Amino acid sequence: GFVPNNEALKIIANSKAIVLPTQCYEGFPMSIVEAFSVGTPVICSDLGNAGSVVEEGITGYKFTADLVDEIIQAVKRCHGLCSQTKKVYKDNYSVEKNYELISSIYKAIQMKGL
Repeated sequence: GFVPNNEALKIIANSKAIVLPTQCYEGFPMSIVEAFSVGTPVICSDLGNAGSVVEEGITGYKFTADLVDEIIQAVKRCHGLCSQTKKVYKDNYSVEKNYELISSIYKAIQMKGL
């Protein structure tokens, strides 16, 4: 059932990892960034953007969609990544980083007179 976002983040923070076995090409799964924000690694299929956001061995592990043995191996390998996962979030996805990136885009547009 429904769980408020703050409660969901507590559950994710207390998890060893989240598993995102998507078989679809998703745009940019927020569940991945939410997991990163609380230092929880992500185990996901290598399809689409989910597979491009997770850095193998740094923020989680990837597996080939539909290969159960690869999912099992990814879960077994997923230990001790939390400090790196939270750093990746801070360096790439935090509110501060997003503000910095958006500000630089607006400044570049202003300089071009658009």
